[in-house]
Parts: sequence; C-alpha cells; structure tokens
Amino acid sequence: MQSTAVRNDESSPCAPDTVPFLESSTVESEDRSPRSVINNGDAREVSQRNAPDNKDVDSTHAATQPDKQLPKPYTADWSPYLVLVLSCLCVAAAGLGGNAVRLAMENCFVKYPFFAKFSYIPPNAVGSFVMGLSVTLLPPESHLPLTYRAVCVGFCGSCTTFSTWMVKVMVQNSAGDAFEHLFLGAAMPIVFFLWGRDGGRALRCGCDALLHCPWATWTAHRSVLRALDMTAVALLVVAAVLAPVLVQVYINRGRVRVITTDDIRMVVFAPIGALLRFLLSFYLNKRDGVAQFPLGTLIANLVAVVLSVIMFNMQVEHPWNVWFVIVQQGISGALSTVSSLVNEIVGFYGNGRIAFTYLYVIVTVGVSIFIGGIGRPQMYRRTVN
Repeated sequence: MQSTAVRNDESSPCAPDTVPFLESSTVESEDRSPRSVINNGDAREVSQRNAPDNKDVDSTHAATQPDKQLPKPYTADWSPYLVLVLSCLCVAAAGLGGNAVRLAMENCFVKYPFFAKFSYIPPNAVGSFVMGLSVTLLPPESHLPLTYRAVCVGFCGSCTTFSTWMVKVMVQNSAGDAFEHLFLGAAMPIVFFLWGRDGGRALRCGCDALLHCPWATWTAHRSVLRALDMTAVALLVVAAVLAPVLVQVYINRGRVRVITTDDIRMVVFAPIGALLRFLLSFYLNKRDGVAQFPLGTLIANLVAVVLSVIMFNMQVEHPWNVWFVIVQQGISGALSTVSSLVNEIVGFYGNGRIAFTYLYVIVTVGVSIFIGGIGRPQMYRRTVN
C-alpha cells in the first residue's frame, strides 16, 4: 500500500521532475516499558531545565538545516556568466517593448487634457500594475531568471520612468502645480502596484482551487521552467530584431502615421539605459555591507535625473535639435524606473522595515528634487512652455 501511494503521487500533475530530498524510511523501535517511560520523562524534564531558550534553538536549527521547500534551480549547473549574458539579452529586448509601450501611451493620451498634463502617469501606472502582478505570479527569480528579469526589469522598468516625473515636478511655475505632480506621481504607481499584487493573489487562489495543485509546487518542474526561459529568450530576440525594422518599413510606405522615425530612435536607444540599470541592480542591490539597501536602483534613478535635466535644458536652448529629446526619452527614460522603486518600497514596508522605507523614499526623492532644483531652466531665465 505504501508503494502504491508513492506511485500515484509521482504520476500527479504536481509531481516534480525529480525528488530533491529523500528521507529514511527506517524507524527505530522504541522501548515503551513503564520503567523506560519514567526514565525518559525524567530525562526530558532535566534537559528542558538545562536547555537554552526555545527561540534560540529553533533559529539555530533552522539556520543549519537545508531548505527543503524549494528544489535546486535548473541554472545551478550553469556558468553564472552564461546566465548573466542571457539575462542581458532578455532585459535589452524587453526594454525595447517597455519603452515602445510608454511612448505609445504618451502619444495616444496626449489629446486628453488630464493626460496631456500628466503624460507620465499612464505608463507608470500600467508598468507598476504589471510589476505587482508579475512578482506575485511568477516563480522566484532564482528559478526562472530569464523570464523574471525580462518582465520585471526589462519591460516594467523601461515602461515606467522616474526621471520624466522628477523633471515635470521641477519645471512647474508654481509650488501648487509642483506638489500636484509630486503627489499624483507617487500615489498612482503605488495604488496600481497593490492592485496588481492583489490580482495576482486572487489568480493564484483560483488556480489552486481549480487545478488542485499549489502554486508554489511549480518550482519543482525544472524542465518546464527551463523550456519557458528558453522560449522567452528566442521570442524576445526575434521580436527585438524584426519589430523596429518592420515598423520603419511601414512608416516609409506611409501606412503608419502615429509613430514617427524619431519614436523608433527613442525605442532603439532604450536597451542602453535598461542594461545599465540591470547591471547596477545586479551588482549593487541588497548587499549585506549596506543593510541590503537598493543602491543600484538609487544610482540608476539619480543618474537618469541628472541626464534628463541636462537634456531638458539643452532642448529648451536648442528646440530644433530632436536628439536631446531622443536621449531624454530613450536612454534616460529606460535608465530610471518607478516600478522597481515601488516594489522595493512595498517590500520593505511589508517586512516591517518602516524607518528604512521612509529613509529610502526621502533619499531618492529628496536628492532628485535637489538635482532638479539646481538644473531648473527658470533659474537661468529660460522660458518653459
């Protein structure tokens, strides 16, 4: 009967590809005589008096025991440089799509008065929503690194832009308008991220009830995760090569009038900013020496703000040169991110690191406002429309 139960469990759809941990089925016989029971009870009483605090024992035991919840990732036997190179390809290709979505949304909503004034809100809200949905539904980054980084770092990070938001705040002619941009630009992405996270949790509960398979067990299907990652790499690379070429061909033939050649250039330059942001976060985020402070995200956002402020001043001084807009919307727009910032803020706050959360927000927004204040065009008697 025991062997039949094991065989049925392995044939179920939730069974992993391989059994990562095996426990011994041998159970030693236990002496249940009255004398042994009394002696064992006295021994347990003495050991409980001499034992340290239970919390310390539990924490020490948990720290020394291997993780039996998650199996080994399929990339455990791969070279870390190979994973990094493939991740860079996925992030660059997905960054093209994220930047294209951001520019398309800004062009589509420009005819509406509210969105014409707050052009950065729709892409920041959509990117944050997708980020909240993705971090809830996708397996951990270590088990699905290529797809996870393509969606969360490449697409969502390039679809949202922190530098454009900060520039909009600092070029306003009144303090009321600046505070309006600051408040709405901060509140909307957080709200949409929480909606995406809650939607992901609802989908997980629904799938668990319909499939009778816990969502967390999908990390045991190493072959499925490997196939999903390899498929994502192939599709992203093909789309990144063919999509800009096909769109430019249709523009030259006059079949596409919404997108211009300058928009294509902004999209093509997006991988530069997306790759730089990914490498900064990969090497600098959550290091033990700085209390897991997301230093890479902070540096990427601040560098993007500096670049955007410089390009905006050059654009005001030389409005006929479109390359300043291309660099600002392409490289700087993809270098900065709101979705990752919101994800880190919500994660820190949810883990009880409230003071750390406020410190991170104050440093990021405060330094950005300081940079924007120094480069504000009105300080140099330049008119901003």
